[in-house]
Amino acid sequence: MRTRARSLCRFAGLLLGTVGLFELASLDEAKAQDTATPKAPKSSTPSAVAEAERIFERAVKRLDAGDFPGACPLLEQSEQLDPSSGTLLNLGDCYEHLGRTASAWATFGEAARLASATGRADRVQVAELRRDRLVDKLRRLRPLPPSQPVVGLSLYLDDRPLPSSAWSTPVAMDPGRHAFRATAPGRADFVQVLVAPAPGVTEDLPIPELALAAPAPSDAERAARADQSGLGPQRTAAIASAGVGAVGLIVGSIFGVRSMVKHHESDAHCNGDICADRAGVELMDSARAAGNVSTVAFVVGGVGLGAAAVLWLVPVGSTATTRTAEIGFGPGTARLRATW
Repeated sequence: MRTRARSLCRFAGLLLGTVGLFELASLDEAKAQDTATPKAPKSSTPSAVAEAERIFERAVKRLDAGDFPGACPLLEQSEQLDPSSGTLLNLGDCYEHLGRTASAWATFGEAARLASATGRADRVQVAELRRDRLVDKLRRLRPLPPSQPVVGLSLYLDDRPLPSSAWSTPVAMDPGRHAFRATAPGRADFVQVLVAPAPGVTEDLPIPELALAAPAPSDAERAARADQSGLGPQRTAAIASAGVGAVGLIVGSIFGVRSMVKHHESDAHCNGDICADRAGVELMDSARAAGNVSTVAFVVGGVGLGAAAVLWLVPVGSTATTRTAEIGFGPGTARLRATW
């Protein structure tokens, strides 16, 4: 088994002074005692226990080097893999060195509970003594719920729920900034960012009456808001029509230029519509085909841009007068019809 508690000897002298609790001087004997009284929960597999021991040994090296910021996370990992009162004692000591008095106080309390459950009276004494020494240094917040009861009220400190038993009572907190939140069904959240008070000070936090939350909008209201705040289907169709119109104008211009070039080339072979050879006929046919494509493209472009203008300018959601825009195509024809 592990010997996690042996690193406690590094602060045992500071803790005991001349009190003479001789049990703490033999914490290195935890291996034999832990074998007689297993502390690992049944859920801890042999591989988890071995991994927890490896991580703990790394944490001990950092503790001995005074690297508390690096040691605390390792101790947390080891404790999660295989809970141990020895690990908790070291973790509480690590938190205390970092100035996290509330975390250290709570961790020593958990260490005392676990040590008592596993028959480790020596560790219970250490944990309780260390915990008691921190009481006067704690920074506390006392949340005061609204005077009128609120159904379903929930309180959170740094996203951790506060049980109703902790309401109106001081709650220990580490130094620094904290987020407090109060929620209830059908009510708007109350959120406040606060700074922990000075050591030994308890600060009250009155929670105001939570305002009623705005009712959820209906499907019709959401659709109306989408039309007002976004493009909506009509404006989307206008943009699509404008795109078609722009493409039509571009294609019309390209084939228009091509038609002009072919007509110019056919001048060497043709006199008006009469061509002297096959090459002239082919050039004339190409010029006419390109011209037809150009014409149709320009018509489509014009219709598209006209439809886009109608769709964009017609008021969205107006019901006073029926307004329609219609684009139609046929063999060699294109039409735009608008009514408003």
